[in-house]
Amino acid sequence: MDREAARLYLQCFVHDRYQRLNDNLLGAFCSLVRRCVEEVDAATKEAIYRFEALRPEQGRRSLHPGGQACAAERPDHRRPCSEIGSTRATT
Repeated sequence: MDREAARLYLQCFVHDRYQRLNDNLLGAFCSLVRRCVEEVDAATKEAIYRFEALRPEQGRRSLHPGGQACAAERPDHRRPCSEIGSTRATT
């Protein structure tokens, strides 16, 4: 094998490993973000329930409009990480 072909193979190998590393890092980051969002959602709901339990006579009317938006049942509009895809080209 000549030197130029070996160099090309090495570059392809390094490029492939770089893409795999990026895919793994992206997956780990998405997992971490998803876990953080779930924790924040749970803490927000718990805080709202505690607030409403302390003031049952006022109910949701006593919440600031921002709190009402958080307390309302809402569809989740966040894109899951599986829709983001990987850095690899799919052919």
